[in-house]
Amino acid sequence: MTTESTRCEFCKIEIPSETCKLAAYTTMIDGREYNFCCKICAEKYRRKKAK
Repeated sequence: MTTESTRCEFCKIEIPSETCKLAAYTTMIDGREYNFCCKICAEKYRRKKAK
């Protein structure tokens, strides 16, 4: 039995898809949708990408 999941774009923690969708943070950066484990990782990734 395989479990679908995604990974945080910044810290690479696995986010299982069967958990509540509110447990993951999704945002648009430069017109592309990214998945993160939290808002803090999203902001860190946004700053890293801007450099």
